[in-house]
Amino acid sequence: GGDKKNYLENMIIIFDFDYTLFDTANFRKKFARVLGLSVKEFNKNYHKHFKSKGLNYNLKNHLAILKRELRDEFKSNTEKGVNNFLGAINKFLFPGVKKELARLKKNKHKLILLTYGDIEWQKEKIKRIKIKNYFDKIIFVDKDKRHALDFLKKKEKDVFIVNDNAEELVAM
Repeated sequence: GGDKKNYLENMIIIFDFDYTLFDTANFRKKFARVLGLSVKEFNKNYHKHFKSKGLNYNLKNHLAILKRELRDEFKSNTEKGVNNFLGAINKFLFPGVKKELARLKKNKHKLILLTYGDIEWQKEKIKRIKIKNYFDKIIFVDKDKRHALDFLKKKEKDVFIVNDNAEELVAM
């Protein structure tokens, strides 16, 4: 009876952002076009300038690299196109995300968004997305998520983590 209702309320639910709430694969595919690159070129560029160096993706750095490497081919309106594209970022939320977050919030759950990547880039995406108000806390991590939730160890509540990455889930 009553215990079951309490159990179903006041949980702490932690959501990963990329690939979990946000269709990052589709976003990257469309984002590559805005930058004037094919998906293959974008991935090659990403690997060369970021991943191979152990760096997280950063939009400002990538635009500077593209300007330097492409010079005349880099379109002067690319930055405006990027800004317009990011203005429509909400279409990359997976279907039902907003509705489910609203339901969980209404049921008095504490919602935490945990996102990994270059902090400046992650903040830019989260700032523009129309779900940030559902979260009690947003945690940006640019290294390892493993210790990002240590503050929850002393909590008496049930904690659920929703994440697309099984390794991260086990580590946390």
